[in-house]
Amino acid sequence: MAIEHGVIKQIAYVVDDLDAAIASWVEIVHAGPFFRIDNAQATDMRYRGDGAEATLSLAVGNSGGVQIELIQLMDGAPSVYRELPRGVHHLALLARDFEAESARLERLGHPVAWALTLPGICRVRYHDTLARFGHFIELWESTETFRAILEMVEDAARGWDGRHPVRRFSP
Repeated sequence: MAIEHGVIKQIAYVVDDLDAAIASWVEIVHAGPFFRIDNAQATDMRYRGDGAEATLSLAVGNSGGVQIELIQLMDGAPSVYRELPRGVHHLALLARDFEAESARLERLGHPVAWALTLPGICRVRYHDTLARFGHFIELWESTETFRAILEMVEDAARGWDGRHPVRRFSP
């Protein structure tokens, strides 16, 4: 499978109950399996320019070529997840040239609202497109490791028989 750059690869939702959200996506949409990470770790977090921390649990699974991310906040820290606390939170794009694409979004009037690094995986930035779209745009740095993770999740969904809908994932 070729990973496409500059196309929507993920739709993410903030949810109140991660287990219930996974069960709903599996039952209603037949998305999955979902790879779950509890208390996800990131570094270099910045929220609207200031240092930040956030604790969240998440799960990712595919419906065809689109990844569904479900995010449950585990703390009360200020973050982009508090700005849209339920429902569609962001769409994600993979950027071949991360810095250039981030700068392009900023020139279009969409500043970075949230930035972080997934150690050993990639850098991530959420651009504020709330006024234009009602949600954020998440930009992923295209690294070999991150593309392999995207492919692994999508490959698991291909031909999935519905068994073992939740799997633990530790990058």
